[in-house]
Formats: sequence, C-alpha cells, structure tokens
Amino acid sequence: MMDPLDTLMELLSLYSPTYEEAAVAGYLRDFLLRWGHDAYIDSAGNVVSVRGNGRPVLWLHAHMDTVPGYIPVRRVGGKVFGRGAVDDKGPLVAALYAYHEAPVRGTLVLALVTAEEGDSRGTRTLMSSGDVPPPDGVVVLEPTDHKVVYGYRGSAHVVLRLLGSSAHSSSPVGENPISTLCGNIASVVDVFGREYRYNSYTATPTMVTCGDYPNKVPRECTVHIDVRIPPSGSCEEVRRRLPPIAEVTSCVEPVEVNPGNPVARSLSRAHLLLGRRPVLARKLGTSDMNLLVALTRNIAAYGPGDPQYAHTEEEHIDVGDIELGIRILKSAVEQFWTILN
Repeated sequence: MMDPLDTLMELLSLYSPTYEEAAVAGYLRDFLLRWGHDAYIDSAGNVVSVRGNGRPVLWLHAHMDTVPGYIPVRRVGGKVFGRGAVDDKGPLVAALYAYHEAPVRGTLVLALVTAEEGDSRGTRTLMSSGDVPPPDGVVVLEPTDHKVVYGYRGSAHVVLRLLGSSAHSSSPVGENPISTLCGNIASVVDVFGREYRYNSYTATPTMVTCGDYPNKVPRECTVHIDVRIPPSGSCEEVRRRLPPIAEVTSCVEPVEVNPGNPVARSLSRAHLLLGRRPVLARKLGTSDMNLLVALTRNIAAYGPGDPQYAHTEEEHIDVGDIELGIRILKSAVEQFWTILN
C-alpha cells in the first residue's frame, strides 16, 4: 500500500480546478481498483466505491476539484504545499485510507465528487441518480482543523450588470458604467454588511469584468458579489433585499443540524478514544453539506488541515494531520456502526 503522503503528493501533481477533474478521477478510480475495491466514474465525473451491504449506510464524501491557481508541489519540513493540499485533497486522502481500512457493518460509500467549488454538479447528480444507497449518515470531508462542524452559512451568487454607451474616450457620450461601478457595488454591500461572523450576512465583491480597450468607453461592466447567508436568513430574503439592478444567479440555503446527531457524535467519540478533546464548530463558508442535508440530518463536516490556508497562495497541510485524520475517521466509522446497530 502506498504511503498516504505519497498519495497526496501524486494527487497534488494532478492539477484539477473545477470542471477539469478527469485526470484525478481516473487516478483515484484506478487506485481503488488496485486495492481490490469496485469503483467507477459516473456521468458527472464522480468517483464512487461501495463496501458492504445493508443498513446502516454511511457516506464519506469529499471533492476532487480545487479553485484555480497552480501552486508548485513541494514538501518543506513537516508541511506539504500545493493547490488543494487543504481544500480538499488532504481531507480526501484521509477519507480514501479510512474507507479502505475501516471495518464495515453495513454499507460504506466513498463519494469523491466534482465541481464543489463551482455549481456542485457532482453532488447534485449523486443525490438524484439513485445509483448509490441513500445514506443514514454522511461525513463531509472538508478542512476543519479536526473540529466537528455542524453548521455552514448559505451562499448567493449575485451579479450586477451596469450598462452605458460605448464611445471614444476622448469624447464620451452617455453614461460610463465604470463611473457608476463603486456606487452600485456599495448599494449591495451596504444592504448586507461586511461583518465576517456566523450570524451575519456578508457581501464580498470578487470579480469585475469591464472594458476591452484602453481608449474606448465600455458599454457594459459586470460585477460578481458573493453573499453569505446566516442561519436565520434565506435565499428568498437575499432576493427581496437586493436593489433592482442586482440578480441572484444561484443560491444555497444555510444549514445547521443537531450537534448530537449520530455522525457528529461518532466523530466526537473518535476524538475521545484517541485522547483528544472534541471541538464543535460552525463555519463562515458553504460546503456540499448544505445540499446533502436534504438526504439526512445525520451529518457533519470533518477533516484535517487548517481552513485559513484554503484558496490562498500559501496553501499547505501539516504531514501529521493526514495520519491523524485517517485514525479519527476510521474510529468514527466504527462508532457509527455501534450507534446505529
């Protein structure tokens, strides 16, 4: 069996931004087949493997895609750098080895999905296809710094399209959309605020597309704003509070489950059995847990890696975190069978 660190290094060398996961998917399917597991790639590009049969059914769910921006893969002392080291290939490796090594007293599903950083088409396909046994519990593999996460804010993708009149910059006529850019962004941000807290809305401009030539006034500017939704909020409230110029192109509701549900309890017990104090947490971001809760409220997110390095140019994971993550996940799987059997 390959060392988990070597597996991580190989996965990191396969650059897989959202919608470009095919090489990683092929690698992981073949990896599982060499281990003697049935594994296949479904219509959304997900890698799926199933061990055991009957109930209860537990899913280990991780994503293969990363945000764009290649980072040279390297090991520096006890840290491994590379795009996806934290989000989400480090947690994925922990799930991969725990899936192979954990005892099964029911059905254990490994779901490695596409497009979590995009439109979550991998998870949406998995949920609707009927190809995989419906879960009695789900562990969502995300970098949580070993915390047991039972809540995420929702997220809305908001787009502003500012129209003006295309003209020569020496004698412009009509409205210049660049000139109105800041005021219109502020009209959205001010509605929701800039407080980066779990119980607050947050609106963050992330992309501006404007103009195509230095001496030409653009006809249109497009602004993308990421709005995060607290547990007390909703997609409907986001739409209601937006000014008319703004459009919600996609939205995911917030999620919060009972932190004493069987999956969260299994993860907490696993920490205790390894001599660690379990820490419950809620996250400012959004994950596929926001969608998967429609299948079961026996769900929690967990994984190795410090999430503050996700999506950064210094993305890395501590080597020891991966081994600890495998041990905790293996123990949590055993505890889940005990709780539900």
